[in-house]
Amino acid sequence: MKIDDIKDKFRSFKEKVQDFIDGNRKLALILLVAILLILILLVMLIVGSANKGNKSVSTQEPNGAEAFEDSFIPPQDATLGDDYYFSRNTEEQWSEEEADGYFTVPTPSVIDELRKDNDSLVEEILGAAP
Repeated sequence: MKIDDIKDKFRSFKEKVQDFIDGNRKLALILLVAILLILILLVMLIVGSANKGNKSVSTQEPNGAEAFEDSFIPPQDATLGDDYYFSRNTEEQWSEEEADGYFTVPTPSVIDELRKDNDSLVEEILGAAP
């Protein structure tokens, strides 16, 4: 086939399509919309299937203990001292030394002041109550 034959067949096809569109506008519009929807769905399927195989490490969830098998590598930072802990074991109960260091027994004057402050808050809240 020569190039001229191809051009003639393309022109005749173009004229037939143009005649069809001119004669059946509604049907041509429906066909155009259907073709566009099919193309959009195909593109979405292709992109979706391409992304399923490309899971990066950051989006994957750890699977229980497997995520913590490696030991921790501390950052290369000069500001971290020897007393910096990356994790700690928590105790169920404070020791006597910790209780003495963190908890102070309130004095009677502090308790009276707290009682007065609480009483004034209750009075303020209930003051307008019937």
